[in-house]
Amino acid sequence: MELLDSARKWYWALVLRLVPQEPTLEQQLFTIYRIGLGALIGCTVVLLGVALWTASVAGAAGIVMLIVGILCCSVLGAVDLVVVGLIHQSAVVPLRELLGEIQGGGKGYPASPARTPGELQQLRSAMEMLAKRAEGTRAREVAEAQEGKSRDTTLRYILRYASDVGGSLNAGTITAALSDIAMAIGGYRYAQVWQVNELDNSLKLAHSTVPAKLAQALSLKSSKEGRAAIERALGAAHAIPYRLSDGKTQGVAVPMVHGLSMLGAIELIEQTNLPTVEDPIAALELLAQYAATDLVAARLHQEVEARSETDGLTRIFNRRKLDVDLRSEVARSVRYGHPLSILMIDVDHFKKFNDTYGHQLGDEVLKTVAATLQESSRETDSAYRFGGEEFVLVLRETEIDAARDAAERFRLKVEKVAESAHLPSQVTVSIGVSAVGEETSSIDSLIEAADEALYQAKEHGRNQVIVNQRVTKQ
Repeated sequence: MELLDSARKWYWALVLRLVPQEPTLEQQLFTIYRIGLGALIGCTVVLLGVALWTASVAGAAGIVMLIVGILCCSVLGAVDLVVVGLIHQSAVVPLRELLGEIQGGGKGYPASPARTPGELQQLRSAMEMLAKRAEGTRAREVAEAQEGKSRDTTLRYILRYASDVGGSLNAGTITAALSDIAMAIGGYRYAQVWQVNELDNSLKLAHSTVPAKLAQALSLKSSKEGRAAIERALGAAHAIPYRLSDGKTQGVAVPMVHGLSMLGAIELIEQTNLPTVEDPIAALELLAQYAATDLVAARLHQEVEARSETDGLTRIFNRRKLDVDLRSEVARSVRYGHPLSILMIDVDHFKKFNDTYGHQLGDEVLKTVAATLQESSRETDSAYRFGGEEFVLVLRETEIDAARDAAERFRLKVEKVAESAHLPSQVTVSIGVSAVGEETSSIDSLIEAADEALYQAKEHGRNQVIVNQRVTKQ
Protein backbone atom coordinates (compact mmCIF):
# COMPACT_ATOMS: atom_id res chain seq x y z
CA MET A 1 0.00 0.00 0.00
CA GLU A 2 2.79 2.41 0.83
CA LEU A 3 4.33 1.65 -2.57
CA LEU A 4 1.00 2.43 -4.29
CA ASP A 5 0.55 5.72 -2.32
CA SER A 6 4.06 6.82 -3.23
CA ALA A 7 3.46 5.96 -6.88
CA ARG A 8 0.14 7.91 -6.89
CA LYS A 9 1.76 10.97 -5.29
CA TRP A 10 4.63 10.78 -7.77
CA TYR A 11 2.20 10.47 -10.63
CA TRP A 12 0.07 13.53 -9.65
CA ALA A 13 3.16 15.60 -8.91
CA LEU A 14 4.43 14.77 -12.39
CA VAL A 15 1.02 15.55 -13.91
CA LEU A 16 0.70 18.96 -12.17
CA ARG A 17 4.25 19.83 -13.18
CA LEU A 18 3.50 18.93 -16.78
CA VAL A 19 0.18 20.83 -16.85
CA PRO A 20 0.75 24.32 -18.31
CA GLN A 21 -1.00 27.43 -16.79
CA GLU A 22 -3.97 27.34 -19.15
CA PRO A 23 -6.14 30.49 -19.37
CA THR A 24 -9.42 28.66 -18.67
CA LEU A 25 -10.62 26.03 -16.22
CA GLU A 26 -11.90 23.86 -19.05
CA GLN A 27 -8.50 23.71 -20.72
CA GLN A 28 -6.77 22.81 -17.44
CA LEU A 29 -9.23 19.97 -16.73
CA PHE A 30 -8.87 18.52 -20.21
CA THR A 31 -5.08 18.79 -20.04
CA ILE A 32 -5.00 16.77 -16.80
CA TYR A 33 -7.36 14.20 -18.26
CA ARG A 34 -5.43 13.84 -21.47
CA ILE A 35 -2.13 13.35 -19.67
CA GLY A 36 -3.67 10.44 -17.81
CA LEU A 37 -5.24 9.13 -21.02
CA GLY A 38 -1.90 9.46 -22.80
CA ALA A 39 -0.28 7.32 -20.13
CA LEU A 40 -2.93 4.63 -20.71
CA ILE A 41 -2.46 4.81 -24.50
CA GLY A 42 1.28 4.48 -24.03
CA CYS A 43 0.78 1.35 -21.97
CA THR A 44 -1.59 0.02 -24.67
CA VAL A 45 0.96 0.68 -27.44
CA VAL A 46 3.57 -1.19 -25.43
CA LEU A 47 1.04 -4.00 -25.01
CA LEU A 48 0.43 -4.04 -28.80
CA GLY A 49 4.16 -4.17 -29.47
CA VAL A 50 4.53 -7.08 -27.13
CA ALA A 51 1.53 -8.73 -28.83
CA LEU A 52 3.07 -8.29 -32.29
CA TRP A 53 6.37 -9.71 -31.13
CA THR A 54 4.58 -12.61 -29.48
CA ALA A 55 2.49 -13.24 -32.65
CA SER A 56 5.64 -13.52 -34.72
CA VAL A 57 7.12 -15.91 -32.23
CA ALA A 58 4.18 -17.77 -30.68
CA GLY A 59 1.71 -17.80 -33.57
CA ALA A 60 -1.92 -18.15 -32.42
CA ALA A 61 -1.29 -16.83 -28.89
CA GLY A 62 0.22 -13.69 -30.32
CA ILE A 63 -2.76 -13.15 -32.59
CA VAL A 64 -5.08 -13.39 -29.58
CA MET A 65 -3.06 -10.79 -27.69
CA LEU A 66 -3.12 -8.51 -30.75
CA ILE A 67 -6.91 -8.73 -30.87
CA VAL A 68 -7.06 -7.95 -27.13
CA GLY A 69 -4.85 -4.89 -27.65
CA ILE A 70 -7.05 -3.61 -30.48
CA LEU A 71 -10.14 -4.07 -28.31
CA CYS A 72 -8.44 -2.18 -25.50
CA CYS A 73 -7.68 0.75 -27.84
CA SER A 74 -11.30 0.82 -29.02
CA VAL A 75 -12.60 0.77 -25.45
CA LEU A 76 -10.18 3.52 -24.43
CA GLY A 77 -11.32 5.69 -27.37
CA ALA A 78 -14.96 5.23 -26.39
CA VAL A 79 -14.16 5.95 -22.76
CA ASP A 80 -12.29 9.07 -23.87
CA LEU A 81 -15.35 10.45 -25.62
CA VAL A 82 -17.66 9.60 -22.71
CA VAL A 83 -15.31 11.09 -20.09
CA VAL A 84 -14.83 14.28 -22.08
CA GLY A 85 -18.59 14.73 -22.29
CA LEU A 86 -19.09 14.01 -18.60
CA ILE A 87 -16.37 16.46 -17.58
CA HIS A 88 -17.84 19.13 -19.80
CA GLN A 89 -21.42 18.70 -18.54
CA SER A 90 -20.72 17.93 -14.89
CA ALA A 91 -17.84 20.27 -14.09
CA VAL A 92 -16.95 22.70 -16.83
CA VAL A 93 -20.46 24.02 -17.62
CA PRO A 94 -21.52 24.62 -13.98
CA LEU A 95 -18.19 26.15 -13.04
CA ARG A 96 -18.22 28.35 -16.12
CA GLU A 97 -21.75 29.56 -15.25
CA LEU A 98 -20.70 30.14 -11.63
CA LEU A 99 -17.62 32.12 -12.63
CA GLY A 100 -19.64 34.05 -15.17
CA GLU A 101 -22.18 35.08 -12.53
CA ILE A 102 -19.42 36.08 -10.11
CA GLN A 103 -17.70 38.19 -12.75
CA GLY A 104 -21.08 39.67 -13.72
CA GLY A 105 -21.52 41.22 -10.29
CA GLY A 106 -23.29 38.51 -8.31
CA LYS A 107 -26.85 39.65 -9.06
CA GLY A 108 -28.32 36.16 -8.51
CA TYR A 109 -27.87 32.71 -9.98
CA PRO A 110 -30.11 30.47 -12.12
CA ALA A 111 -31.40 27.19 -10.75
CA SER A 112 -28.69 24.51 -10.76
CA PRO A 113 -29.23 21.59 -13.21
CA ALA A 114 -30.02 18.24 -11.67
CA ARG A 115 -26.78 16.77 -12.95
CA THR A 116 -24.62 19.33 -11.08
CA PRO A 117 -22.57 17.65 -8.34
CA GLY A 118 -23.60 18.24 -4.72
CA GLU A 119 -20.50 20.22 -3.83
CA LEU A 120 -21.02 22.61 -6.74
CA GLN A 121 -24.65 23.02 -5.70
CA GLN A 122 -23.58 23.93 -2.15
CA LEU A 123 -20.99 26.33 -3.52
CA ARG A 124 -23.61 27.92 -5.75
CA SER A 125 -26.03 28.30 -2.80
CA ALA A 126 -23.31 29.87 -0.68
CA MET A 127 -22.44 32.30 -3.46
CA GLU A 128 -26.11 33.20 -3.87
CA MET A 129 -26.33 34.00 -0.16
CA LEU A 130 -23.15 36.09 -0.34
CA ALA A 131 -24.47 37.90 -3.40
CA LYS A 132 -27.72 38.72 -1.63
CA ARG A 133 -25.81 39.98 1.39
CA ALA A 134 -23.58 42.06 -0.86
CA GLU A 135 -26.65 43.48 -2.60
CA GLY A 136 -28.20 44.33 0.75
CA THR A 137 -24.96 45.93 1.91
CA ARG A 138 -24.79 48.03 -1.24
CA ALA A 139 -28.41 49.12 -0.75
CA ARG A 140 -27.68 50.13 2.86
CA GLU A 141 -24.56 51.98 1.78
CA VAL A 142 -26.54 53.88 -0.86
CA ALA A 143 -29.25 54.73 1.69
CA GLU A 144 -26.66 55.81 4.25
CA ALA A 145 -24.89 57.91 1.63
CA GLN A 146 -28.16 59.64 0.71
CA GLU A 147 -29.00 60.17 4.39
CA GLY A 148 -25.50 61.51 5.02
CA LYS A 149 -25.83 63.87 2.07
CA SER A 150 -29.18 65.11 3.42
CA ARG A 151 -27.64 65.62 6.87
CA ASP A 152 -24.74 67.52 5.34
CA THR A 153 -27.15 69.80 3.45
CA THR A 154 -29.19 70.40 6.62
CA LEU A 155 -26.01 71.13 8.57
CA ARG A 156 -24.94 73.67 5.93
CA TYR A 157 -28.28 75.46 6.31
CA ILE A 158 -27.93 75.48 10.12
CA LEU A 159 -24.41 76.91 9.80
CA ARG A 160 -25.69 79.50 7.35
CA TYR A 161 -28.39 80.48 9.84
CA ALA A 162 -25.82 80.73 12.63
CA SER A 163 -23.64 82.89 10.38
CA ASP A 164 -26.56 85.19 9.54
CA VAL A 165 -27.49 85.56 13.21
CA GLY A 166 -23.85 86.04 14.15
CA GLY A 167 -24.47 85.69 17.88
CA SER A 168 -26.95 88.57 17.82
CA LEU A 169 -29.33 88.92 20.74
CA ASN A 170 -31.75 90.99 18.69
CA ALA A 171 -35.07 89.22 18.10
CA GLY A 172 -35.57 90.98 14.74
CA THR A 173 -32.26 89.68 13.40
CA ILE A 174 -33.07 86.14 14.57
CA THR A 175 -36.57 86.01 13.05
CA ALA A 176 -35.33 87.47 9.75
CA ALA A 177 -32.57 84.85 9.45
CA LEU A 178 -35.03 82.10 10.43
CA SER A 179 -37.46 83.15 7.69
CA ASP A 180 -34.80 83.28 4.96
CA ILE A 181 -33.29 79.85 5.75
CA ALA A 182 -36.69 78.18 6.23
CA MET A 183 -37.90 79.40 2.81
CA ALA A 184 -34.70 78.09 1.20
CA ILE A 185 -35.07 74.66 2.84
CA GLY A 186 -38.72 74.10 1.94
CA GLY A 187 -38.91 76.00 -1.35
CA TYR A 188 -41.57 78.41 -0.07
CA ARG A 189 -42.24 81.94 -1.28
CA TYR A 190 -43.31 83.60 1.99
CA ALA A 191 -42.64 83.16 5.69
CA GLN A 192 -44.23 84.59 8.82
CA VAL A 193 -42.88 84.21 12.36
CA TRP A 194 -45.45 84.20 15.15
CA GLN A 195 -44.56 84.61 18.83
CA VAL A 196 -46.68 83.66 21.83
CA ASN A 197 -47.54 86.52 24.18
CA GLU A 198 -46.63 85.40 27.69
CA LEU A 199 -49.44 87.42 29.27
CA ASP A 200 -52.47 86.04 27.42
CA ASN A 201 -50.94 83.28 25.20
CA SER A 202 -52.10 85.09 22.08
CA LEU A 203 -50.12 84.99 18.83
CA LYS A 204 -48.32 88.12 17.71
CA LEU A 205 -46.72 88.54 14.29
CA ALA A 206 -43.01 89.14 14.87
CA HIS A 207 -41.70 89.03 11.29
CA SER A 208 -43.14 88.62 7.79
CA THR A 209 -41.71 88.45 4.28
CA VAL A 210 -45.13 88.99 2.70
CA PRO A 211 -45.16 92.24 0.67
CA ALA A 212 -47.33 94.98 2.13
CA LYS A 213 -49.69 95.00 -0.86
CA LEU A 214 -50.35 91.26 -0.42
CA ALA A 215 -50.32 91.13 3.37
CA GLN A 216 -54.01 91.81 3.90
CA ALA A 217 -55.23 89.51 1.12
CA LEU A 218 -52.89 86.71 2.16
CA SER A 219 -53.82 87.11 5.80
CA LEU A 220 -57.53 86.83 5.00
CA LYS A 221 -56.82 83.91 2.71
CA SER A 222 -54.73 81.92 5.13
CA SER A 223 -56.26 83.01 8.44
CA LYS A 224 -58.51 79.99 8.87
CA GLU A 225 -56.22 77.22 7.62
CA GLY A 226 -52.97 78.84 8.73
CA ARG A 227 -54.13 79.72 12.24
CA ALA A 228 -55.60 76.25 12.68
CA ALA A 229 -52.33 74.65 11.56
CA ILE A 230 -50.30 76.89 13.90
CA GLU A 231 -52.52 76.02 16.85
CA ARG A 232 -52.26 72.31 16.06
CA ALA A 233 -48.49 72.59 15.67
CA LEU A 234 -48.17 74.33 19.03
CA GLY A 235 -50.34 71.66 20.64
CA ALA A 236 -48.59 68.70 18.99
CA ALA A 237 -45.04 70.18 19.19
CA HIS A 238 -44.28 69.15 15.61
CA ALA A 239 -44.74 70.54 12.11
CA ILE A 240 -48.24 70.51 10.57
CA PRO A 241 -48.56 70.80 6.75
CA TYR A 242 -51.79 72.28 5.42
CA ARG A 243 -53.43 73.35 2.18
CA LEU A 244 -55.35 76.57 1.70
CA SER A 245 -58.96 76.69 0.60
CA ASP A 246 -57.95 77.21 -3.05
CA GLY A 247 -56.66 73.62 -3.08
CA LYS A 248 -53.37 74.66 -4.67
CA THR A 249 -51.42 76.76 -2.22
CA GLN A 250 -49.46 74.66 0.26
CA GLY A 251 -48.17 75.72 3.64
CA VAL A 252 -46.63 74.33 6.79
CA ALA A 253 -46.57 75.50 10.41
CA VAL A 254 -43.44 74.61 12.39
CA PRO A 255 -43.48 75.19 16.18
CA MET A 256 -40.58 76.82 18.01
CA VAL A 257 -40.09 74.75 21.14
CA HIS A 258 -37.64 75.40 23.96
CA GLY A 259 -37.78 72.80 26.70
CA LEU A 260 -41.42 72.63 27.70
CA SER A 261 -42.19 76.15 26.48
CA MET A 262 -43.87 77.02 23.18
CA LEU A 263 -42.36 80.28 21.98
CA GLY A 264 -44.32 80.50 18.74
CA ALA A 265 -44.23 79.10 15.22
CA ILE A 266 -42.94 79.85 11.76
CA GLU A 267 -45.54 79.68 9.00
CA LEU A 268 -44.36 78.96 5.46
CA ILE A 269 -46.76 79.79 2.62
CA GLU A 270 -46.93 78.95 -1.12
CA GLN A 271 -44.45 76.22 -1.97
CA THR A 272 -43.13 77.17 -5.42
CA ASN A 273 -39.96 75.03 -5.59
CA LEU A 274 -38.93 71.54 -4.55
CA PRO A 275 -37.31 71.19 -1.11
CA THR A 276 -33.53 71.30 -1.10
CA VAL A 277 -33.13 68.54 1.52
CA GLU A 278 -34.28 64.92 1.65
CA ASP A 279 -36.52 65.45 4.71
CA PRO A 280 -37.58 69.14 4.78
CA ILE A 281 -39.92 68.74 7.77
CA ALA A 282 -37.14 67.34 9.97
CA ALA A 283 -34.77 70.08 8.79
CA LEU A 284 -37.33 72.82 9.50
CA GLU A 285 -38.03 71.43 12.97
CA LEU A 286 -34.30 71.37 13.75
CA LEU A 287 -33.91 74.94 12.48
CA ALA A 288 -36.88 76.05 14.60
CA GLN A 289 -35.26 74.54 17.69
CA TYR A 290 -32.08 76.54 17.12
CA ALA A 291 -34.13 79.69 16.54
CA ALA A 292 -36.16 79.05 19.71
CA THR A 293 -32.95 78.84 21.75
CA ASP A 294 -31.71 82.10 20.25
CA LEU A 295 -35.05 83.82 20.90
CA VAL A 296 -34.98 82.74 24.55
CA ALA A 297 -31.47 84.17 24.86
CA ALA A 298 -32.63 87.40 23.19
CA ARG A 299 -35.61 87.64 25.54
CA LEU A 300 -33.44 87.11 28.60
CA HIS A 301 -30.97 89.68 27.32
CA GLN A 302 -33.79 92.15 26.77
CA GLU A 303 -35.07 91.57 30.30
CA VAL A 304 -31.61 92.01 31.80
CA GLU A 305 -31.04 95.10 29.69
CA ALA A 306 -34.39 96.52 30.74
CA ARG A 307 -33.62 95.89 34.40
CA SER A 308 -30.24 97.53 34.06
CA GLU A 309 -31.89 100.61 32.53
CA THR A 310 -34.97 100.74 34.76
CA ASP A 311 -35.28 102.13 38.28
CA GLY A 312 -36.43 99.37 40.60
CA LEU A 313 -38.79 101.55 42.66
CA THR A 314 -40.49 103.83 40.14
CA ARG A 315 -40.23 101.55 37.04
CA ILE A 316 -39.05 104.41 34.84
CA PHE A 317 -35.63 104.77 33.19
CA ASN A 318 -32.61 105.30 35.46
CA ARG A 319 -29.57 107.59 35.30
CA ARG A 320 -27.58 105.11 33.19
CA LYS A 321 -30.25 105.13 30.51
CA LEU A 322 -30.41 108.94 30.64
CA ASP A 323 -26.68 109.22 29.91
CA VAL A 324 -26.98 106.89 26.93
CA ASP A 325 -30.04 108.64 25.47
CA LEU A 326 -28.72 112.18 25.97
CA ARG A 327 -25.47 111.28 24.24
CA SER A 328 -27.30 110.47 21.01
CA GLU A 329 -30.05 113.09 21.34
CA VAL A 330 -27.70 116.04 22.02
CA ALA A 331 -25.43 114.98 19.14
CA ARG A 332 -28.42 114.80 16.80
CA SER A 333 -29.76 118.16 17.97
CA VAL A 334 -26.40 119.90 17.49
CA ARG A 335 -25.76 118.35 14.09
CA TYR A 336 -29.18 118.78 12.51
CA GLY A 337 -30.48 121.76 14.48
CA HIS A 338 -33.45 119.89 15.95
CA PRO A 339 -34.80 121.39 19.21
CA LEU A 340 -34.21 119.43 22.40
CA SER A 341 -35.27 120.46 25.94
CA ILE A 342 -35.07 118.84 29.35
CA LEU A 343 -36.89 119.33 32.67
CA MET A 344 -35.04 118.82 35.96
CA ILE A 345 -37.68 118.01 38.62
CA ASP A 346 -37.28 117.85 42.40
CA VAL A 347 -39.87 116.88 45.06
CA ASP A 348 -40.15 119.76 47.55
CA HIS A 349 -39.23 119.09 51.21
CA PHE A 350 -38.90 115.36 50.51
CA LYS A 351 -36.33 114.73 53.24
CA LYS A 352 -38.63 116.31 55.83
CA PHE A 353 -41.55 114.23 54.51
CA ASN A 354 -39.45 111.09 54.76
CA ASP A 355 -38.31 111.83 58.29
CA THR A 356 -41.84 112.68 59.42
CA TYR A 357 -43.93 109.94 57.78
CA GLY A 358 -41.36 107.23 57.13
CA HIS A 359 -39.65 105.78 54.09
CA GLN A 360 -42.64 103.70 53.08
CA LEU A 361 -44.83 106.74 52.47
CA GLY A 362 -41.82 108.49 50.96
CA ASP A 363 -41.52 105.68 48.40
CA GLU A 364 -45.23 106.07 47.60
CA VAL A 365 -44.64 109.77 46.86
CA LEU A 366 -41.79 108.97 44.49
CA LYS A 367 -43.88 106.35 42.67
CA THR A 368 -46.79 108.79 42.38
CA VAL A 369 -44.59 111.52 40.90
CA ALA A 370 -43.00 109.06 38.45
CA ALA A 371 -46.38 107.73 37.31
CA THR A 372 -47.71 111.26 36.85
CA LEU A 373 -44.61 112.17 34.86
CA GLN A 374 -45.16 109.26 32.46
CA GLU A 375 -48.85 110.02 32.08
CA SER A 376 -48.18 113.70 31.35
CA SER A 377 -45.51 113.10 28.69
CA ARG A 378 -45.88 112.35 25.00
CA GLU A 379 -44.80 109.11 23.31
CA THR A 380 -41.69 110.84 22.03
CA ASP A 381 -40.71 112.03 25.53
CA SER A 382 -38.74 109.97 28.06
CA ALA A 383 -38.87 110.09 31.86
CA TYR A 384 -35.90 109.19 34.10
CA ARG A 385 -35.13 109.01 37.80
CA PHE A 386 -32.01 111.12 38.15
CA GLY A 387 -31.34 110.13 41.75
CA GLY A 388 -33.02 110.42 45.14
CA GLU A 389 -36.08 112.62 44.74
CA GLU A 390 -34.94 114.14 41.42
CA PHE A 391 -36.37 113.30 38.01
CA VAL A 392 -35.58 114.31 34.42
CA LEU A 393 -37.94 114.54 31.45
CA VAL A 394 -36.37 114.69 27.96
CA LEU A 395 -38.56 116.53 25.46
CA ARG A 396 -37.58 115.77 21.87
CA GLU A 397 -38.41 118.20 19.08
CA THR A 398 -39.47 120.77 21.70
CA GLU A 399 -38.53 124.45 21.88
CA ILE A 400 -37.76 126.09 25.24
CA ASP A 401 -41.13 127.91 25.45
CA ALA A 402 -43.08 124.72 24.82
CA ALA A 403 -40.91 122.96 27.41
CA ARG A 404 -41.78 125.62 29.99
CA ASP A 405 -45.51 125.16 29.29
CA ALA A 406 -45.16 121.38 29.63
CA ALA A 407 -43.34 121.84 32.94
CA GLU A 408 -46.10 124.07 34.28
CA ARG A 409 -48.79 121.56 33.33
CA PHE A 410 -46.89 118.81 35.07
CA ARG A 411 -46.39 120.90 38.24
CA LEU A 412 -50.11 121.57 38.54
CA LYS A 413 -50.99 117.92 37.86
CA VAL A 414 -48.70 116.72 40.67
CA GLU A 415 -50.57 118.92 43.15
CA LYS A 416 -53.93 117.48 42.10
CA VAL A 417 -52.73 113.88 42.07
CA ALA A 418 -51.13 114.23 45.48
CA GLU A 419 -54.39 115.60 46.90
CA SER A 420 -56.43 112.75 45.45
CA ALA A 421 -53.94 110.21 46.83
CA HIS A 422 -54.83 111.35 50.37
CA LEU A 423 -51.24 111.79 51.42
CA PRO A 424 -50.72 113.14 54.96
CA SER A 425 -48.99 116.26 53.63
CA GLN A 426 -49.09 118.35 50.50
CA VAL A 427 -46.65 117.27 47.76
CA THR A 428 -45.28 119.78 45.26
CA VAL A 429 -42.38 119.88 42.81
CA SER A 430 -39.88 122.49 41.62
CA ILE A 431 -38.76 122.37 37.98
CA GLY A 432 -35.76 123.79 36.12
CA VAL A 433 -35.89 124.03 32.32
CA SER A 434 -33.04 124.11 29.80
CA ALA A 435 -32.55 123.40 26.10
CA VAL A 436 -29.72 122.76 23.67
CA GLY A 437 -28.25 126.08 22.57
CA GLU A 438 -25.00 127.89 21.93
CA GLU A 439 -23.86 127.62 25.55
CA THR A 440 -25.52 124.28 26.22
CA SER A 441 -24.32 122.12 23.35
CA SER A 442 -22.98 119.27 25.49
CA ILE A 443 -24.58 116.83 27.92
CA ASP A 444 -22.87 118.30 30.96
CA SER A 445 -23.70 121.91 30.09
CA LEU A 446 -27.32 121.01 29.30
CA ILE A 447 -27.83 119.25 32.66
CA GLU A 448 -25.92 121.95 34.51
CA ALA A 449 -28.20 124.64 33.05
CA ALA A 450 -31.32 122.74 34.10
CA ASP A 451 -29.88 122.16 37.58
CA GLU A 452 -29.14 125.90 37.94
CA ALA A 453 -32.73 126.74 37.02
CA LEU A 454 -33.99 124.15 39.53
CA TYR A 455 -31.84 125.69 42.27
CA GLN A 456 -33.32 129.09 41.47
CA ALA A 457 -36.85 127.66 41.69
CA LYS A 458 -36.10 126.34 45.16
CA GLU A 459 -34.49 129.58 46.23
CA HIS A 460 -37.55 131.52 45.15
CA GLY A 461 -39.98 129.52 47.26
CA ARG A 462 -40.32 126.12 45.50
CA ASN A 463 -43.38 124.76 43.69
CA GLN A 464 -42.59 126.73 40.53
CA VAL A 465 -40.94 126.51 37.08
CA ILE A 466 -37.76 128.44 36.20
CA VAL A 467 -36.09 128.60 32.75
CA ASN A 468 -32.33 129.05 32.65
CA GLN A 469 -31.61 132.51 31.23
CA ARG A 470 -28.41 131.34 29.50
CA VAL A 471 -30.40 129.23 27.08
CA THR A 472 -30.90 130.97 23.76
CA LYS A 473 -33.94 130.28 21.66
CA GLN A 474 -33.43 127.87 18.79
